[in-house]
Amino acid sequence: MNQRIVAYVWGMGLVVLSAWPAWRDPPVDSYPLSTYPMFSVKRGQPLIHRMVAVDRQRNQQALSPELVANTETLQAAAAIGRAVAAGPEAMRALCLEVAARVARSPDFESARSVELRAVRYDPIEYFTAGKRPLESRRLWRCRVPR
Repeated sequence: MNQRIVAYVWGMGLVVLSAWPAWRDPPVDSYPLSTYPMFSVKRGQPLIHRMVAVDRQRNQQALSPELVANTETLQAAAAIGRAVAAGPEAMRALCLEVAARVARSPDFESARSVELRAVRYDPIEYFTAGKRPLESRRLWRCRVPR
């Protein structure tokens, strides 16, 4: 009889523990035993820093991570973020480095300049209605050496 009580208490404890995040304030991720709020808090419209190549017709083409820093996407994003946080001189230095790499790239022969931009998207619209930003402003611009 003792083992049966222990089994019932253990089983009910697991059920309560799994349901516990649903009663927290603010609510946390609905996945059992998770405290990561990925889906439980509205995240808004993030501001993203990115680098683009611009041609004579002012068409923008996103730059690959290799042209910004290296093959790692997050490291390229971190390099851009560090430059923005450090201010104009760091943005200028990064822009000139990237522009030199763009000049050597056969994929960007028509590029005339490189821009570091702050872009804001609505995450839902990005995936449902297209990739048009809500806001886009240039933080720095440099010419591609030709």
